[in-house]
Amino acid sequence: MIVAGIVVLNLLQRGPDVGDVQQVAAARASASAVAAAKKPPAKPGKAATGKPTAKAKAKANAKPKPKPAATAKPAATPKPAAKTPTKPAAPAADPTSKPAADAATVRAARQPLTVLNSSRIRGLAAGAADDFTGRGWSISFVGNTTYRARVTTAYYAPGQDGAARRLMAEFPAVQRMLPRPSGLPGRGLTVVVTREYAG
Repeated sequence: MIVAGIVVLNLLQRGPDVGDVQQVAAARASASAVAAAKKPPAKPGKAATGKPTAKAKAKANAKPKPKPAATAKPAATPKPAAKTPTKPAAPAADPTSKPAADAATVRAARQPLTVLNSSRIRGLAAGAADDFTGRGWSISFVGNTTYRARVTTAYYAPGQDGAARRLMAEFPAVQRMLPRPSGLPGRGLTVVVTREYAG
């Protein structure tokens, strides 16, 4: 800038000519280049004048978009454990009790019966034999016995337990079944009737 001023001053004193005008223009260009080199570079977002650009202003004034709050998922409700129903324990079977009439009992063949009266009631065995034949049972022998049974009982030989169960299922008066003892008169499936059979 100082050099350009000196050149201009000289021209004013001497009077301008073409060479001097060119010299002045060159001096001014040189001075401008020197001044531009000494200026610090403009910061990003600002124009050469040092003022922030419109883009930088818009960015600075822009409000940050609020992030949507994370929606908390409800905790899964624990399912109650399924209760396993417990079956009551079956009572122990009484070998002398009256058996239930199942399919095998119904299919069991009717065996010929020996009917014995163990009471002092006359004709009790004959009356029981009539009851049995009325339901399809055949009678092989009817008589009296001194063998004492506590209640009316069906005594069965080996392999005749199914027939004894069927007899009990068909006649509630026959209250129990037992294996046939060796001292019992007759043979095969034998029914010993006692006084409660008469009712």
